[in-house]
Amino acid sequence: MEEQAGEPLTTYDSSSGFDVVIGNPPYVRQESLGILKKYYEKKYSAYHGMADLYSYFIEQGFRLLRNNGLYGVIVANKWMRASYGRPLRRFLQNQTLEQIVDFGDLPVFEGATAYPCILIAHKGAFRSNTFEAATVNTLNFGQLDDYVLLNKIEVKQENLEEQGWNLAGEVENKLIQKIQNKGIPLGEYVKGKIFYGIKTGLNEAFVIDAITKERLISEDTACREIIKPLLSGKNIKRYCHPVSDKFLIFTYKGITIDAYPSIKNHLDRFRPQLEKRAGKQKWYELQSLPAKNASFNIPKIMYPDIALRTQAVIDDQGLYSLNTVYNIGVADKYLLAILNSQLFHYYFSKITNSIRGGYLRFFSQYMEKIPIPEKGQDCETICKLAELITELYKEITISKLPDQTEQLRNRIEHTNRRIDLMVYKIYNLTNEEIEIIER
Repeated sequence: MEEQAGEPLTTYDSSSGFDVVIGNPPYVRQESLGILKKYYEKKYSAYHGMADLYSYFIEQGFRLLRNNGLYGVIVANKWMRASYGRPLRRFLQNQTLEQIVDFGDLPVFEGATAYPCILIAHKGAFRSNTFEAATVNTLNFGQLDDYVLLNKIEVKQENLEEQGWNLAGEVENKLIQKIQNKGIPLGEYVKGKIFYGIKTGLNEAFVIDAITKERLISEDTACREIIKPLLSGKNIKRYCHPVSDKFLIFTYKGITIDAYPSIKNHLDRFRPQLEKRAGKQKWYELQSLPAKNASFNIPKIMYPDIALRTQAVIDDQGLYSLNTVYNIGVADKYLLAILNSQLFHYYFSKITNSIRGGYLRFFSQYMEKIPIPEKGQDCETICKLAELITELYKEITISKLPDQTEQLRNRIEHTNRRIDLMVYKIYNLTNEEIEIIER
């Protein structure tokens, strides 16, 4: 008999199979799966080209159960929100969830960064419409059962959305849905102008300091045109005027390197390493650039790819960035204020995973879905407040008196609060909903 897609090596009819399947699937990243992916694509409905091996272990575990059999596993939690987990989430929606305990980024396994969760479910469609969910915020507890009992909430399985699961109670889910339905997705709002920074493949060759820049230009003035001011993610702080102290040798694809002899001589020192990089670029070219319609030279919003919360700034200096920075090709102060607001931080933390230390990854696949309300009567005021915070931070950089610096920080805090309250108003939130966000 010819094997069909999604058919496992071992199958059981609905009346046979194991009563219970428990385990801890191996943590094997998708990059290591190689040619096996073709097999998994044929055999598993949970298949995704970027899915790690545990996705297929979970599906196979359910296949080995009889109907209503119990499944329990401790596994990485990334599948709940990552795009590669969508097929697995779809598969699990056809089972009956009993409990999910999410440990977030806590170091449950000593010496390993695993981001684990416990998933318990019965095979087959809903026996119950709700399941228990608990987010563990500390490992300082006696018994896990007792901690879950005190911190669990009831979640309706039917409220879990395929694009990402949020383990929130009914009240919080309604709030998230309300925010989600207000406005248009960020990707549409900015007409797709979200792009990542440059991947050099060897930063030590392409990223230089001011002294090296001046030396290269003194040897060959023509190279001035391909040495660009560079901003890294660690130098971006919300609302602060971005300051660059590094520079990028911008050897784009197709450049005539012989036209810049000092640059060629500089890069030639790194030629053995440059020739070992991945990709089809020439040894002296940057490894990866954003799409052709992306421009670093226009005013834009920039933010780091990893941060505890959004750190968005407006750049009007034509700064370039590495792939630790994302860029939005509009200098929109209204959008800047929303991205830096408490509401945005709350919403984004609910639709994406955190990593060790509570840091968030601001991947475009999540950012472009953020709902942005159309500009209304409060837009001008919000823009002025965002501009004011930027100016106050500039004043702090030149302030020499501690009392003056403290006054400036108090004004910044007060202005941030005014923006937060206006953003709540734009999204039509009630006092009770605001309390949920600020709690």
